[in-house]
Amino acid sequence: MITSILRKWLSLSLAIAISFAPSAWASEPAVGVLPITAQAPLGWQAKPQDNICGLSNTRQVTCPARVDYKKVLRATPEMKDLARRGIDPRSAEGTILRQRAVDRVRRAGSKVMRNNGHCSLWKRISHRDGRKVRDLTSAVISSLKTV
Repeated sequence: MITSILRKWLSLSLAIAISFAPSAWASEPAVGVLPITAQAPLGWQAKPQDNICGLSNTRQVTCPARVDYKKVLRATPEMKDLARRGIDPRSAEGTILRQRAVDRVRRAGSKVMRNNGHCSLWKRISHRDGRKVRDLTSAVISSLKTV
């Protein structure tokens, strides 16, 4: 008997407390929080398949770099071996060598990207306002042998 009265009294007091609480919609915004447009520069334009390593969402990109992917891929020992031996790129061995070359480019690109302070590495990327994107092709090619 006493527990049912206590339970009713607690639920009534909880309902009253909730009804007098200030609404979350009417509260002021948190101090120090900037709108999304002020947090990161928007406007990077790239296709997801052009990402080599690093951030792949263009909304999160802040300092990207790019490479001439075909040139870097041709500079790998695997692709040189493929061309030297005259292996068909569509054959099983050619596919394996090309995938090893792609993996080597990704590892070397990731290393160079981090060392130079970039957030991502792309085959093609541009910004709406026309800002320049640093090209790391020569740095990635020079680091291919060490990865």
